[in-house]
Amino acid sequence: MFCYNCAKEIKEKNGEVITVCPQCQTELKKKLEENDEKLLTQSAHGRLHDAGDLFNSGMCGLVLGGIGLIIALLFFVLSYKATNGGQLVLTCTEFYVFCALGSVSLMGLGYGIVAVVLASIRKKTYKQIIKDIQNKTFVQ
Repeated sequence: MFCYNCAKEIKEKNGEVITVCPQCQTELKKKLEENDEKLLTQSAHGRLHDAGDLFNSGMCGLVLGGIGLIIALLFFVLSYKATNGGQLVLTCTEFYVFCALGSVSLMGLGYGIVAVVLASIRKKTYKQIIKDIQNKTFVQ
């Protein structure tokens, strides 16, 4: 069941019929009227737009995290000092930069992956709602 005011999916718990949306406190009906379908379509379009924004944000996280990770790997290579016989020096500035930038980059990549997956799921859901309403096959 979807709230026709905010397009939030509402799942019934233990067979209990929910009559009020927990997010926007709108009274829900089993049978949607034409005006309610228009409201649901508008809300679904808004949610679809929000999912697109989340997808774009996730892609930025992926790109920036990837670039940061490449730069961090360059600093890791620089932390091998020729004056030390080509061995890794854990006390040099380059290694500290590698650790800090690598950590931040991995967090950006993690955020990007989660955001892209969530946005893709949401986009699919709301596109299906809009399609069902347009084809007159939407069932609450």
